Amino acid sequence: MPNIKLKYFSLTVLIWGILLFSALYVDKIISARHLATNQDSVQQELNKIEHDLTFNLYNNIQVIKGLPALFSVNPLLTQEQFALAVQPLFDQHTQLRNIAASPNLVIKYMYPIKGNEAAIGVDYHNLPQQIDSVLKAKETGKLQLSGPIELVQGGQGLITRMPVFVKAATGEEVFWGIIAAVIDVDLFYQRSGLLETALPIDIAIRGKDGLGNAGEVFFGSPEIFEKKHVESIITLPNGSWKIAARPKGGWETMEKNIWQERLYLVGITFLLFLLVSKLIQNSMKISAANDKFRDLIKNTPIPYRLHNNQEQI
Repeated sequence: MPNIKLKYFSLTVLIWGILLFSALYVDKIISARHLATNQDSVQQELNKIEHDLTFNLYNNIQVIKGLPALFSVNPLLTQEQFALAVQPLFDQHTQLRNIAASPNLVIKYMYPIKGNEAAIGVDYHNLPQQIDSVLKAKETGKLQLSGPIELVQGGQGLITRMPVFVKAATGEEVFWGIIAAVIDVDLFYQRSGLLETALPIDIAIRGKDGLGNAGEVFFGSPEIFEKKHVESIITLPNGSWKIAARPKGGWETMEKNIWQERLYLVGITFLLFLLVSKLIQNSMKISAANDKFRDLIKNTPIPYRLHNNQEQI
């Protein structure tokens, strides 16, 4: 009898161990699947933001690319003519705050003037945070994007700068100056969906002045880059931005139905354990009864013999 109880206990522990291991393995699969689902969901949300950021950014950039022609045709353009030419560019499709033109790197033309009076007459050589980007545009002959930066007239902006070259009397192209368009950062973020209160992800962007992974984080928390995240890259005319995202509250906030699945798993495991334990228990009882019957036969004074699986006296 003690031997049967030991067998029963051993089998019960073995079955429980197998079921527990199986349950933990299945739970690991469930967790991995939900994590993958969360990653896909975050990536999809990030892709939407990336698309809107890229679309809005390049929509603003395209505006400035055609402006050097204004001064190539007429280097002596008046302020009134400049305002008349650029005013149609300020509509619901752009996030422009102002456009300035700077012959010899001194701001002379501005639209709109109201609210930007403090910038007129400013020499870029006196703006240490901006002069490097200005000179790079002059040297490369290509558009440069910098920022976000603090503006002379207040607030922050992304600045696109395009060099202007005009033909001299000799026919040679000479540097005239810079045209700069300031993109309103807050409006740019808003139109791109970054400020949506219902956004299910936390986002951070690094790469100030187009420096990519080496640049400063200029939107969101730097912590997002330091922990598990999904990411994407926006290519700029002179560099890149890196965007990182994670679920609001972190990856620990799994989908609610994962706990339902885990509850089902625990329930099924427990029921299987009870069922298997009952089967083992019944089997052991039958085995114990058979052993008692055989002991009874062996110890009886009446002779019995077994032949062809039948009991005979």
